[in-house]
Formats: sequence, structure tokens, C-alpha cells
Amino acid sequence: MLLLVEIFGLVGIVIIITNAYIFESIRLWIIEKSDFFGIFISCSMCIGFWIGLGYSFINKDFNLIEKILFGGFISILAYLTDLILNLIEKIINGLWMSETEEDKKDTENKNDAR
Repeated sequence: MLLLVEIFGLVGIVIIITNAYIFESIRLWIIEKSDFFGIFISCSMCIGFWIGLGYSFINKDFNLIEKILFGGFISILAYLTDLILNLIEKIINGLWMSETEEDKKDTENKNDAR
């Protein structure tokens, strides 16, 4: 049970670093300073691997291969969580399977012309 809590905690940290408003100014500053680190700090899969790997070195009694696999597991789980959260955000904002802004404007213009 504790491992499950740790996994969700690590994924949460990844999502906070890559998506949260509180880190947005830091992400933008890093993106402005470095293309490589800018992509890295915005990538849930990339950050997930390194956070998982680092955590496994600090807190887990795994051998080296297991540590790398744990990093990969956190990476893919963070990526899937990020995809699901982005999908939910699109649904909430009404963008899922809806018209584009240009289509909406064209529809409004046609209705105004009538």
C-alpha cells in the first residue's frame, strides 16, 4: 500500500512541475534560457523518469536495473496521467469534439447576416 502512495505522490510531483500554475514563471524562464531544458521541464515523461530514478536511489532497496525500470514506470505513468488530465481539461472547457474558433465565428456571421 505504501508503494502505491509513493507512486501517486511521485506522479503528482511530476504533474505539478510540468503543468501547475505555481511553476509557470519558472518554466517560462527556463524555456527562454535553454531549448533543451525548456523541453525537458515541460515534458512529464522526461521529468517523470528522473524523479522516479532519483527517488529509487534515495528510498528503495532495488538493484540498478530495478531502479531504471522504476524510473521508466513513473515516467510512463506520469505521461498517461498528463494525457488524461489534458483530455479532462478539454472536455471541461468544451473543446472536445467541438467547432474551432473560426468555425464558430463563421456560424455567428452567417446567423448575423440572416
